[in-house]
Amino acid sequence: MHASAGKGGCVIHLHDVVGWWAGQRQPASLGEILAQERLEDALTLISFCRQPVGADPALSTQRLGTRTIDTATWEWPFAPHARYLVRATVTDRGMP
Repeated sequence: MHASAGKGGCVIHLHDVVGWWAGQRQPASLGEILAQERLEDALTLISFCRQPVGADPALSTQRLGTRTIDTATWEWPFAPHARYLVRATVTDRGMP
């Protein structure tokens, strides 16, 4: 994705970071996370939750040395009987 972005362009990664469904309890609720005014506080609550392993674009782009331009979170209801928190990470192209 980063290689396909034009010079000076950006890349937007979307991924589900936390999920809630029957049998999948989390130490923080979706409402608690979304109620945080500061992103840092929301990310702290997210860090206490069980998340997918090995599929974090925000961490991967950080390791590549790309600059994060913006981050946002919201509920993404893409599966019946489940609630997911999605995170969007906007980064620079990160390539010469």
